[in-house]
Amino acid sequence: RLAMARRTPASRLLLLAALVSALLAPRTLFAGVGPRRSGSVRSDARGPVAMSAVGSGVLVSVEIESDRVGDFLVAMQDDVTKSRDSELDPGCLRFDLLRDREDENKFVFYEAYTDDEAAASHKQTSHYDAWAKFKDSGGVASQSVVKVETESIKGDWAFQA
Repeated sequence: RLAMARRTPASRLLLLAALVSALLAPRTLFAGVGPRRSGSVRSDARGPVAMSAVGSGVLVSVEIESDRVGDFLVAMQDDVTKSRDSELDPGCLRFDLLRDREDENKFVFYEAYTDDEAAASHKQTSHYDAWAKFKDSGGVASQSVVKVETESIKGDWAFQA
């Protein structure tokens, strides 16, 4: 705990993401939003190709107003579950929602996309609107975002497909 207290919020998010990626099983549930897709696949001219890198990703840390947590979970259930549907959000490789163990009003979500274009397309979906409308309504007390990728890391070991 003392070592974590000296880290910046951004380094805490990166450490949390590394721990989450290392520990999660393919069928784990997050905040009651259902199972993740098993494996990440995109298509090219030859057909489906397994992904070994994240072209664009974000770690979002939010603190939700205590009287709005229920509304947040409803909005995020829509965003998370539909983001995981490859027909509704084809460039989304992963979308995880996690809750802080010590503060029930704090959450982290990790989103991984094939590339920046896929991340931008996600923001045009109706399920993203559920989160955007919640945020616009004043339910978010604070938020930080860290943009990440794994394409610059040589090899295919950095992203769990």
